[in-house]
Amino acid sequence: MRSAILITMLVVGSSAAPAEEVAYRVTGLFSPVRVDDLKEAMRKVEGATLKSVDFATASAVFDIADRRKMTIEKLDQELRKQTFGAKGPLLTPPDKLKEIEIDVVGLDCKGCAYGAYLGVYQIDGVERATVSFKDGKVRALIDTSKTNREALVEGLRKKRVTIAGEAEKK
Repeated sequence: MRSAILITMLVVGSSAAPAEEVAYRVTGLFSPVRVDDLKEAMRKVEGATLKSVDFATASAVFDIADRRKMTIEKLDQELRKQTFGAKGPLLTPPDKLKEIEIDVVGLDCKGCAYGAYLGVYQIDGVERATVSFKDGKVRALIDTSKTNREALVEGLRKKRVTIAGEAEKK
């Protein structure tokens, strides 16, 4: 009887590997209100739990049950179903990054803000973007060797976002 208990304990002990904590950048985290959306989205992702979120850096810490099954690519795929995504750490040196702020008008809901976010975030060289429909601001942290303010403005125009000052010209 004693050996049976020992065997059971070994089997149970070996199958219960501790979760691994990992930090990733999160795409789609363009506004503080999206933190709650991310928490809700993570309830639908099996094999990973959200431990903490840092909106200022658009990053989050996740507990991953099995890194072989839940790779960053798999987590990204799962989060994309919920209008988010996962990326590796920021690799651009801080001295190559510059914050650009653009005043916009007409963003009156989370959906409009998300469209503006996509207009700038998808540009090569944009490392982070935020949109505040309340303040009428789009902010982007860019790699100055890859993009510039005018490219961001053009990306917003393609999404039919009105740049402040341009509304009066029409």
